[in-house]
Amino acid sequence: MKKKVSYSSDISRLPHLIIQGQLKMKIYIAASSFSNSEEKFNLELEDYLKHLGFETYLPERTELLETNPVRKKVNFEKNIDEIKKSGVLVVVLDGRVPDEGACVYSGAGYILGKDCVGIKTDSRSMLNGKGHPVIEGSLNYRIAGNFEELGDMLNEIKNQSKLPEYV
Repeated sequence: MKKKVSYSSDISRLPHLIIQGQLKMKIYIAASSFSNSEEKFNLELEDYLKHLGFETYLPERTELLETNPVRKKVNFEKNIDEIKKSGVLVVVLDGRVPDEGACVYSGAGYILGKDCVGIKTDSRSMLNGKGHPVIEGSLNYRIAGNFEELGDMLNEIKNQSKLPEYV
């Protein structure tokens, strides 16, 4: 006999959140944040996603770059946990090569069965204008060129996603 999921007892394990009576999909944003322009872009992206009705997790809001090995491990595990709690991973691919950390989290999201999508708003690339095939594969070849395209992709994912009724 199948058992009903108790949403109130363990909602953190679901890729959706119920906030003020509304179902919202949580998005983990994997991006580089080592310059003012990158931080600004990430905050604009987060604001755009929230405007569309998504909940977000942007690591740079809660974490600092750590040199202490114990704190590094805690940060890494927290990020993996946040990916597990998310329904979608958005990976910022801007730059000649994408950020290494964002690529690691993209692979983790893929392995965990999350919907992963990319956004690349510039034309720089180390492969003559093309993205790395392994990175693009982890994103299921879904890469937006701007916020509007990304919003369309995410709304499509959201509309196809359903909360599980049973486990």
